[in-house]
Amino acid sequence: MRRIGWKQSVRVLLVAIATVAGVEGLTLEAKALQFSNGDLVLAMYGNNTEFYYDIGAKATLLAPGAQTLVDISALPGSPFAAGSGVVGGPQTQWSIVGRDIVPTTPTSLGTFTYAASQSDAANISIVPSITTYSTRVQGWNSALDASTGSTPIGQGAHVFLNSTDPAAFTNGNNFGLDGTLGGTWNAGGMQGSLGDLLTILEGRARNEAGQTNVISDAGRAVLLASGQLEICGGPGCSVAAVPLPAAVVLFGSGLIGLVGIARRRLTNFTA
Repeated sequence: MRRIGWKQSVRVLLVAIATVAGVEGLTLEAKALQFSNGDLVLAMYGNNTEFYYDIGAKATLLAPGAQTLVDISALPGSPFAAGSGVVGGPQTQWSIVGRDIVPTTPTSLGTFTYAASQSDAANISIVPSITTYSTRVQGWNSALDASTGSTPIGQGAHVFLNSTDPAAFTNGNNFGLDGTLGGTWNAGGMQGSLGDLLTILEGRARNEAGQTNVISDAGRAVLLASGQLEICGGPGCSVAAVPLPAAVVLFGSGLIGLVGIARRRLTNFTA
């Protein structure tokens, strides 16, 4: 009688914990991932597995003073979930990329492109070819079309790929592992480890003054080991302190309550 009651209490407790923590149902579903011009995309890679997430429109994310917090760990099939194969693998790295067509005339002003870097614009000694990089981003998007489907999902869309997939971010035909984004950003350092603060660079093929391959700082980003992605907009901005997620607070208080219930039930059975 005592053992049955205690086992039932423990079973209830474990099921509740699994439900609250979202352990059940974390599947690595393949989804379409087509990102539009103007969107920023998070790319994570480690342990021969890659994960991509459409963060949203750069016009919103990189607006001066903007602060954005995305909880990647809360996603179904999150790369931070047990068994995902990304986080916890050797040398987990991440970057942010994107491109946008300049909406003004003349079109010879070229394109905006975006990339997360370990260096800010002032410390990049070799200016890359913005047009070449923009073409590479567009080619990567086309490769994702072939591998994941052509439906434009938009903000919040995410997908896993094996590093051997032709559309993989680290595939040499796309960007590679050396931090130079396929050699188009010759300064290197276009990726970071978890916890690294990266500068999001904005590049223009040509600006109004006639200068080519102009790079400036557009914002900053950090991806923490907890799965919190923080982005701030504007040159030299500071990411906000990460608050304790409400789900964690609820989980902790709920766990305390469940333990108390289990202890009372155990006391009743042993009395």
